[in-house]
Amino acid sequence: QGNADSLTRHCLNFLDHVPCGLLTEGKADRGFALVTGEKPTPVTAPKVRIAPDMTVPEAVSATLHAAFAQVLANHAALIQAGQPESIHQMRVGLRRLRATVSAFEPVLDLKDAKSLLAETNRVFSRLGDIRDADVFLTETASVIPADPSGPRGRELLLREVGRFRERAYKDIVAYAAGPDFARLTVRWYGWIEGDAWLRDD
Repeated sequence: QGNADSLTRHCLNFLDHVPCGLLTEGKADRGFALVTGEKPTPVTAPKVRIAPDMTVPEAVSATLHAAFAQVLANHAALIQAGQPESIHQMRVGLRRLRATVSAFEPVLDLKDAKSLLAETNRVFSRLGDIRDADVFLTETASVIPADPSGPRGRELLLREVGRFRERAYKDIVAYAAGPDFARLTVRWYGWIEGDAWLRDD
C-alpha cells in the first residue's frame, strides 16, 4: 500500500542508514550464473511507440519508462562483465532519459529534478570516458598512421589508454555497485512514477 513518493522516501532513508547497492538480477538468474559461469549480457532498448491518440502525459511516461528500463537492464552487465557494449547501452539509456526531459521540457516542471539531472550528466560523462577509450582501442588505433618514432610510441599510447580505461571502469563499477547509484535510481523512480513532473499550466 502507499504511493511512489512514500516508497521513494523510505528507500532513500534506508540508503542513508544502510549503504547498500542496487541489485537488478533475481535469485534464479544469480543461481544459474553461479552454475554456468555466464555473465550478464548487454540489453538494447525496444522501440517506443507513441500512438496517435496518446495524451502528452502518456507519451512522456512511456518514453521515460523505456529509457529508465534500459538503464536498469544493463546494470548487471556493466558491473559484472564490463563489455564495451554494456557501457554503451547503459549510456544510451541515460542519454534517452536526458533527451526525453529535453524534448518535453516545455510541459515539464523540473524544479525538483535539477540535482537529479546534474548527477545523471556526471554518470553519463564518466561512462563516456570509458566509451571513448573503447572506441579508440578497437577502432581508431588501427587507422592511425605509423608513428615516425617507430612501434615503441604506438605501444606506449595503447598501453596508457588501456590503463586509463581500466581505472575508469573500476571507478564506475564501484559507483554503480554502491549506494550513490542506488540513490540515483531510486530518485529517478520517484520522479518518473510521481505526479509532479507535468506543469499545471
